[in-house]
Amino acid sequence: DLMTESFETDGNGSRYIASTPFNDGSSDHWNRTDGSDISNISGPYSGYQGSYFWGAEDVDDNGGNGANPQTILFAGIDINAYNNLAFSGLFGAGNGPGAEDYDAADYVKVQYRIDGTGNDPYIDGVCFAYQDNGDDFNEPFGLDADCDGTADDPMVEMIPAMASFGFNIPETGYTLDLLISVSVNSGDEE
Repeated sequence: DLMTESFETDGNGSRYIASTPFNDGSSDHWNRTDGSDISNISGPYSGYQGSYFWGAEDVDDNGGNGANPQTILFAGIDINAYNNLAFSGLFGAGNGPGAEDYDAADYVKVQYRIDGTGNDPYIDGVCFAYQDNGDDFNEPFGLDADCDGTADDPMVEMIPAMASFGFNIPETGYTLDLLISVSVNSGDEE
């Protein structure tokens, strides 16, 4: 592995850069957590490694920086002399299965860029989004492998049991930046 992040210790500012972490109550948070200080409608999260993971719910709450989306950046990963790169991460949603609380504006995106600087664009890797059932609100949340803004059909629904998702990175170069963006702007969008 070129890089592994378990969130077992707080690496903000050293291993990664997260937009302002906060916990303004169990339903308003963007932070590293062991799950004890956040709510989860469908029961506790499982399937993660170790004791900690990164959690998000109502990320534009005024207890934080009020921004939506929130981000985690893993910058400058040395990939010199490597090829056949791949990303893999554990992802889950606290409101599922059969949950109906996610909206068109809700998503999780994992993007990458090779040898990027400044405003160089990121390339979509894997995404998660609401299921479009004919309206734009109160729908399940699932895998959006083509990153088009709606969950795939048939849907792979996100549930509290975290599962591995990833993508191949066909390019190579000197440095890799990974950007995770999360947009969930209401309670119950966990």
